[in-house]
Amino acid sequence: MADETGECADLRELLQLAGWGHVCAYIDQTWGPEACLEKIDRALQALQPGDVEAERQTVLQIRAAAKQMQALKTWPVQRMRELAPQKSSSTTLDRLRRIAR
Repeated sequence: MADETGECADLRELLQLAGWGHVCAYIDQTWGPEACLEKIDRALQALQPGDVEAERQTVLQIRAAAKQMQALKTWPVQRMRELAPQKSSSTTLDRLRRIAR
C-alpha cells in the first residue's frame, strides 16, 4: 500500500513547482480550444471528402484526447482529495444511539 501521507505531500509539492505551471500552460497551448480546432481541421483535410463517419470519428477522438489532457491538469488535486481521510457522516439516528448507550 502506498504511503498516502507521502503521496499527498509529493502532490502538494508538485503543484507548487514552477514546472507544473509550465506543464499546464503546455497542455493549454497544445490541447486548448484553438489547438483542438486546428487539429480537427488538419485531420479532416486528410480524409476522403464526404466520408461523414470518418469525420465524426476523427472529431470524437480529438475531443476525447483533449478532455483527457485537460483532466491531467486537475489530477493532482483530485488525487489529494481521494487520499484525504473521509469524514464520517453520522446521522441523527446514529448520534441518538450513541447517547442511549
